[in-house]
Amino acid sequence: MLIRYFYEAAVGAIAVTLILLFGMKGLASLALLAFLPMYLRSRHFQPGERELSLFYKAGNLTLGIVLISVFVIYRFSETAIQGRTIGQSWAGLLTALIVFFHGLSGIIMNRFN
Repeated sequence: MLIRYFYEAAVGAIAVTLILLFGMKGLASLALLAFLPMYLRSRHFQPGERELSLFYKAGNLTLGIVLISVFVIYRFSETAIQGRTIGQSWAGLLTALIVFFHGLSGIIMNRFN
């Protein structure tokens, strides 16, 4: 399960970077998430009860962090990066941040539980 969280965090970080640089065209980088089920299926991974519980706890932590991210995106929506304001691609940026923070919170949950 830890591999899943590292993969989500890496794809989320790549997506956030590309969305900030290229706008909504960078959202295509989230297509990398399509390889995760194929990888997990090839390893015959079946999560147990503990892993599912930590997955749901990570989701709850992600929701709290994303609510803070919404405020931060709103606050800095007029900030320009590469000639594009953050407010122009707020939906894609928020989607990428959800993936990134879910991976990060999953790593934290696995390390401390």
